[in-house]
Amino acid sequence: MAATFFEQLESKVSQTQNARMSAWKKLTAELADGASEPEPGQVAELLADLGKSPDDLRQAVELLAQRRTWKAQFAASGSLSAEYAENLKRLESAEVILTDARTQYEKFLDPIARRQQQILSSQILAGVAERELRRTCTDAAAREIVADLDAKLGELRHQSVGQRQLANERSEQISKISMGLRGFREADYPKKHAEKADEIRSQQEARTSYLTAAEGLLAQADVVAAKLAKAEQVLLEP
Repeated sequence: MAATFFEQLESKVSQTQNARMSAWKKLTAELADGASEPEPGQVAELLADLGKSPDDLRQAVELLAQRRTWKAQFAASGSLSAEYAENLKRLESAEVILTDARTQYEKFLDPIARRQQQILSSQILAGVAERELRRTCTDAAAREIVADLDAKLGELRHQSVGQRQLANERSEQISKISMGLRGFREADYPKKHAEKADEIRSQQEARTSYLTAAEGLLAQADVVAAKLAKAEQVLLEP
């Protein structure tokens, strides 16, 4: 019976804590929205239940409002990136006609260049917003998942580079062996080539193995990168 009582107690405590945290999130969202003000007495009770102060509430509301702003700034960067890329193409086209139509080129370029500067400024702001969203994310579990995936991705890419380096070393060995055969007389070449054939074959097989391993690691890295991109979206929510 005691075990059942404590199980029920733990469940009730968990439900109560979850309800209070839900009320806390709802309260901060309402205050950040500024649409209405809750009853101070109820808020005081909730703060007491959570062991928080009015200053804690004020900071939470300010942080939520700031994260919403950062989120909006970051979300705006997608369309700006496409516009920036399109403008780069237009600027490249303008370079081709520069010699024959300098005046026309400058007239065409100036507004685009100014817009590019505006976009770059917005992109910089979006980058700052993204960093701040990541830095201030309170979801510890999400931050840990992102950190683990990021570390795994870096390790896979590092290993892939290492495998390709080993493959390059095998290629160099094959070249050295082939170059070494050039000093023999034509009559001796078949015999010497036969002697080196196994060594060349071994180096080729090793190179193929390393390249296959590198491709496999890159494929794994692509999977991890996709998971990382998805996991990072949690950090960018207000």
